[in-house]
Amino acid sequence: MKILLNLIMRSLLNFLYLFSNRIPFKKAIYRMKQAAKSGQMLTSKKLKYSPGSLYGFKFCARWVIAYEKEVNRTIYLNEISVRWAEKFELFLVEKRLSKNTISEILSKVKAVCNYHYKLGHCTFNGSGISTPLEITTAVYITDEELLSLLQIDLPEGLRSIRNIFVLACELGLRFSDLKIVLKDPKLYLHREHGKLFFEIKTQKTGEVSYIPLSNLAMAILNHAHWSFNDNFSLSYFNLSIKEVCKRAKIDGTITFTRTTGGRRKDTIFRKYELVSSHTARRTFATNAFLHRMPIEQIMAITGHKTVQAFMRYIRCSALEKALKAAENVFFTTRFAPADLINYSIDLPSASSPVAGNLGPTLLK
Repeated sequence: MKILLNLIMRSLLNFLYLFSNRIPFKKAIYRMKQAAKSGQMLTSKKLKYSPGSLYGFKFCARWVIAYEKEVNRTIYLNEISVRWAEKFELFLVEKRLSKNTISEILSKVKAVCNYHYKLGHCTFNGSGISTPLEITTAVYITDEELLSLLQIDLPEGLRSIRNIFVLACELGLRFSDLKIVLKDPKLYLHREHGKLFFEIKTQKTGEVSYIPLSNLAMAILNHAHWSFNDNFSLSYFNLSIKEVCKRAKIDGTITFTRTTGGRRKDTIFRKYELVSSHTARRTFATNAFLHRMPIEQIMAITGHKTVQAFMRYIRCSALEKALKAAENVFFTTRFAPADLINYSIDLPSASSPVAGNLGPTLLK
């Protein structure tokens, strides 16, 4: 009987708590955003939140407000639960948001719940809310395409954007860090054992990265006299680099696949249509990988913490990865010719059935 009374009392107290702490959820989001912006709340690495992360909270609040209009009532912090998140996710799906956009919104919902849970404002910390990501189609710029970008005539404005983009392809920096370097590149120059590096503390992680300057990066820096116009917005940069790539005839056909509105959809694009500021960072990682730079060395520059995350990030095809693997000793000189003297290892002729199965790309 005593146990039953305790359960009833606890349920009653929870009920009273829920209705005595009715903080509108959109207000809870803005409170956390303000705390993050002012530095009162830091990331798990004890760093201030980046502008991109702060915008993510504003974007989340916008969709919570849209959901309130849909259900015609205010959503309160203490009613957020796994079940509520599932209903909210269904609403976002019906609004035809992509799977990754929905995941980003729900991750902010979890963060807000956890923040207010620690302050004692609610009894749910966001645990159990699912935020699955989808690997969508993304592109990178090949070495040949980088050269084609440098060889086209452009008006001054587009020429400046082109030079910055090519430099970014050689540095692998996030756009926010790139803008900082562009203000005064020589300020971040570091010389060690006769080699030149950029030394920069990244905004997102707070870690110091040392980026060796390639001959292409040095050519761009010297051509610009180590001075760049950084007075442009991200949207202007993205629109401009698409135009630059279009003029350079980087226009191969790309099938873009992603889940929108709960349905997986394939859309055909020209390659230049998918190029953005972030393409430069992917280009650095992918080209470094294809040129056999050790993965741990690339990760030290890009800041990826796990090989799994890095391999999801790079954008080379399965064939390109296979061609890279084919150069490994495992496939080339693992067995000495003398050990295989009784076995023929000649390639079949191009007209044979076996050669036909290999495909014309592999048989030159």
